[in-house]
Amino acid sequence: MDREGKEFKLSSPKQVATIIYDIYGCPLIEVKGKTGRSTAEDFIVALQREDISGEAKCFLELLLEHRKVSKQLSTYVDKAIEQWMSSDGFVHANFNPTGTETGRLSSSSPNLQNIPRGPRFRGMFVSRFEDGIILDVDYSQIEARVAACLSKDEMLCETFRSGEDFHRKNAALIFNVPYDAVTDEQRQEAKGLASFGLLYGKAAWSLAQDLNISEEVAQTYVDRYFSAAPRLKQWIEAVKELVAQRGYVTTPFGRVRYFPQYSSSSAKEVAEVKRAAVNTIIQSTAADLVKRAAYLIIAELQRRGLETVVWNVVHDSIVFDVPRAELDEVKVLARELMEDMSRYSWAIIPFTVEFKENERRWK
Repeated sequence: MDREGKEFKLSSPKQVATIIYDIYGCPLIEVKGKTGRSTAEDFIVALQREDISGEAKCFLELLLEHRKVSKQLSTYVDKAIEQWMSSDGFVHANFNPTGTETGRLSSSSPNLQNIPRGPRFRGMFVSRFEDGIILDVDYSQIEARVAACLSKDEMLCETFRSGEDFHRKNAALIFNVPYDAVTDEQRQEAKGLASFGLLYGKAAWSLAQDLNISEEVAQTYVDRYFSAAPRLKQWIEAVKELVAQRGYVTTPFGRVRYFPQYSSSSAKEVAEVKRAAVNTIIQSTAADLVKRAAYLIIAELQRRGLETVVWNVVHDSIVFDVPRAELDEVKVLARELMEDMSRYSWAIIPFTVEFKENERRWK
């Protein structure tokens, strides 16, 4: 019920819009060039930054949480037994090597790359072995390391060579505080800002929307970061200029992505193409590193006659189902093949992996 005691459906955009804009009196705002009584997520997030009542902010927060839980229920619970399970008791998902424009694997029926973290949903997946371990082997900041290698930025390269915490180092730069004085909150914010925005050439206005901060604050963070990483900035601008001249980019693995939409008259669309070009080179290179490592590992597992299987690839990580007796051997094998960059002349810094062992159930 709403605050007037009337029943309404949270799944009805019209009824939700009435509550947001009529009952709570939230203002009409512009988001990504659009204005209106929208109930889309980007509008809801943007409204939370406006000068609205505490009651309205509470409603918007609960609305987003309700949508998240409803999506999880319909996607990961209702379909789990009915559509995912095969007659042999296993889930047989599909993986498509050409399912994305950057070369990342995509997954479907079900999408094993999109299962929410934690035991609530991932715990539905259980090892085939009685004493089995679900082993996640994850590349540590693989895309940031790729960016460091390709840009040859001294600050980035030294961060990874020295073993410093990448996100903490970024927080120290962005917030202009000593490395040892960085708080957990600052590290988390820097993780979203530098790790998943600045590396790909996102503009301050876009970062502001993503992180729910003002554009002025975002621009300050951008300026501080690139003053410490000038060669990264130069490389990003060079990639943008290259795609402007040629209409395509090429990765170190020879993967080519064309951008026919670059001829658009929309300045925002052109800016998005430039950002996508930078993202493609970084993300595609990382994706090909992961896929090649998975191929080499599978071949070696078969050559050794081990029972361990690779059963999932989630972007930067390879997930194994391992009988306990093979765990130590598989960890050594995975580290050797995933961290070996000797065949890539452009890989000028170490690439490292991290292990997470899950007792029987995936988490």
